[in-house]
Parts: sequence; C-alpha cells; structure tokens
Amino acid sequence: MCNAEGELRVRSTLEDLDSRAEVYVCEALDRTHVAFVDGVGIWEDEAERGIAKELCLRLGKEVSMTKPLGYRHQGLLVVLPENCPNNSLPILHGRRKGEVSWRPLFERRTN
Repeated sequence: MCNAEGELRVRSTLEDLDSRAEVYVCEALDRTHVAFVDGVGIWEDEAERGIAKELCLRLGKEVSMTKPLGYRHQGLLVVLPENCPNNSLPILHGRRKGEVSWRPLFERRTN
C-alpha cells in the first residue's frame, strides 16, 4: 500500500466512524523503507535483490512461518524507538526458541 492510499483509508475510516479525530502525516514512507519493492529499489541489481529476498524469506520462515516478510508481506525496513511494526521484516523483531533459535536485533513488544 502506498502512503497516499494508506492515508486515504485512514481518513475514510474515520469519516465512516463519524470521528472527530484528525490525521497528521509526520514522515511519509517511500520505496526506500521497503526491502523488496517492484524493481531494484535499494539493491544494486535484480540479482542482489533476489539473493537478499531469498535469504529474508528463508530466515523469516524460521521466525514467522506464515509471515516471513511481515504482515501482508510488506517487508518494511522500519524500527521505531517504542516498538517495531508488525509489517517490518520478522528477522528484525521476531524471536524463536528451540532447535533453530533466533534472537532479534529489535524485539517487538506484543502487549
């Protein structure tokens, strides 16, 4: 989902709820905030992008079997001081214990 589309959805939902809340976008995200956008994006070329995506999928499945690239497979490259969004790559925030364990760089609080 692009920024304009997301903002429009929030505004529309608030309107449907007859809410008096206002929406302020402080910093809009762009293609550089997503790991695997269409095209090369942040990678040198398609080959590098493919290798990186394959690695993130493989490791992401160990951390989050059903969402290896995050919620809706968005692969966001964003970590916030308060928490890590669930649509960020799970290898950034996910934890797994057991035979194959994973300790995140930025653990996501779930409460």
